[in-house]
Amino acid sequence: MKRGRSDQLIQLRNKVLIARYYYWAEIWEKSCTKAIEILSLREFFIGERTIQNEIAKNETYLNELRTKKPTIKELECLYPGFCWRQTMTIIQQSKKSTKATL
Repeated sequence: MKRGRSDQLIQLRNKVLIARYYYWAEIWEKSCTKAIEILSLREFFIGERTIQNEIAKNETYLNELRTKKPTIKELECLYPGFCWRQTMTIIQQSKKSTKATL
């Protein structure tokens, strides 16, 4: 039996990672940098470079989302484990972390 991380689980994670990137960057019109920062520090707890690599590898799925333009309700049905409603808490925390780094 193979030890370590499951390839199947990583693929599932990457698919929802791309959907979340689409959500922040396309639906809420966050900059690419801000969307990746939210994914890295608040949602997936993986490095920004890893996220950038997965976006590049999964460009086909991201383009599919951009073409189909799923609604928040459709994304909720596809990936029910995430909150698909933007909250002021996340926005306020992102603004605070940006100011703290300046």
